[in-house]
Amino acid sequence: MKKILLITSCILSIGILSYFIAGCKKESESNQQTSRISIPSPTPNARPELSSSTDGFGHSKKPLTGTLYVFPAGVTMNGSITTNENFYLCNAYYESLPTGTLPFYMSLWNHNNTPTTIIFPAGLVLPCSDTTIQGAILVQSDTFTIPANSALCVNLNAECINDTRTFNENQTYDAPLITNNHNFLPLIQLLAHKQTITYDPNEVIQHTVWSIADSNVITPDEMAAINAFP
Repeated sequence: MKKILLITSCILSIGILSYFIAGCKKESESNQQTSRISIPSPTPNARPELSSSTDGFGHSKKPLTGTLYVFPAGVTMNGSITTNENFYLCNAYYESLPTGTLPFYMSLWNHNNTPTTIIFPAGLVLPCSDTTIQGAILVQSDTFTIPANSALCVNLNAECINDTRTFNENQTYDAPLITNNHNFLPLIQLLAHKQTITYDPNEVIQHTVWSIADSNVITPDEMAAINAFP
């Protein structure tokens, strides 16, 4: 029975990964809403420690920039962040991922003698040293608690930021950064007041991320759909 369940899980996982990959491709421009809303510039005090940069977003060929994400004391990452087929091992979490998101997998180790909570904040970006490969961003925070002296595998709920780039299985990503692209602040601040989005069949969040990454705008339909999330 366990063997049947494992085989079924693997088949479902492969199907889900294929759907995620397909969901990371943008529709043709002719099929998109042309009326757009410009995103207001963030207040000067929103991120005073960083200047804004769109490097690595949209059609930019430059690497992503930002501040290196620092894990809590006593927590290390085993290996690298990857999109490999092992993402289904975190099945307690991936089943709640919205459609269209990217299944980034990582294994974390808590060397502490007490459980440790780790927060991956909204605005965290996942860069790849190969700039032909899709990058990603978290627009809502993800929180995990790692048991004492234990490992935990996690999948991050990330959205594509480069609609024309490739997304590959078994792709290794670099250390995560906290973005200094201020254009995403309005979206992040809006979603901070929403429940964790686990159902987005029309991929509203993904298309909104593309709109911001490509041209710093949000369509009226996207804004209305975001406001409708609980």
